[in-house]
Amino acid sequence: MTAVWRATPVPGLSGFAVEWVSQDDYVLSQGAQLYRTRALAPPFAEAGRAPLAPHLRVATRFDPLRRALRLLYYNVLPTGDRRLFATFNQSMALITPEQTTPVTGLERPFRVLRNGCAATGDGSVWFGEYIVSRELTPLRIYRLPAGSAHAELVHVFPAGFARHVHGLYVDPFDSCLWCLTGDHREHARILRSTDGFETLETIGAGGESWRAVSVQFRRDAIYYATDAQARPNWIYRIDRASGERTEVARLDGPVYYSHRVGDDLFFAVTAELRSNDQGRRATLWHLDPGDRCTSVASFEKDRWPVSQFLPGTLGFPGGPGDGQAFYFSGVALAGIARTTFRCAPDPG
Repeated sequence: MTAVWRATPVPGLSGFAVEWVSQDDYVLSQGAQLYRTRALAPPFAEAGRAPLAPHLRVATRFDPLRRALRLLYYNVLPTGDRRLFATFNQSMALITPEQTTPVTGLERPFRVLRNGCAATGDGSVWFGEYIVSRELTPLRIYRLPAGSAHAELVHVFPAGFARHVHGLYVDPFDSCLWCLTGDHREHARILRSTDGFETLETIGAGGESWRAVSVQFRRDAIYYATDAQARPNWIYRIDRASGERTEVARLDGPVYYSHRVGDDLFFAVTAELRSNDQGRRATLWHLDPGDRCTSVASFEKDRWPVSQFLPGTLGFPGGPGDGQAFYFSGVALAGIARTTFRCAPDPG
């Protein structure tokens, strides 16, 4: 029987977002400040903060300003040496309680979408440029070696290849790196590298059925949900053995972010208000180990315009998790500002 998952608010985390979760290690954010704790119960120890001017730190306290200026953490990863690698808006730094060290070696400022950095077994962090520009420019892939604050350039996509790098992801079953690009149909690609971007294999390209922002892995298959604008959005399955791609479940809108707990996969529809198949709600969908898809929770977009104040999204922390539950929070959704939810199978 398929487990029924329930999402419930966590009162002790009100005002915090959970950025990273592993066994006995949690990283939280509140504005530009980071906190680290071995248990999700206050008080939390300060772990440092993003490089931010004082007036912008004040702006993070007000939700509309924080969203309008994109004063948000997108990625936070422990590096194994007390430091936290973090991307905040278009800045990138290594952070400790005593010091914030900017990452060098980058050609220009850029964002990395939420959980779009890949951490490999050697301690390196891999990421690509998410650029907002009317012009198509070359897009770069970087590697930050373990213990270093200087990023190495490892690959350049030529101008016109894609508008953005949506994210890099490590396959936990074979350590390959997956790269997703977008946005227009000719830019939508899913790529894979087995050798650190010395070579790239195109898994699929050439239409919005290959337009994705995140990807999830099981031992027998790879799953992603589309971020399409001109066609219905689906969860797709790519069989590892045959390479065959199949449609699994139709969703009610585009998906940016997804999450995995064992073989249970979760896909969060974004309230983007411009695709052809959705209303005003962000919906969390559960794909069980038998590929049955059910809705877990749904939240309405708030009154602030998408173009200035962000679409309504549900975001998940990075990290391997701490067991049989996970956490998520919402941005630009009515009634749940700065609320963190815990999602777990219903014991009843």
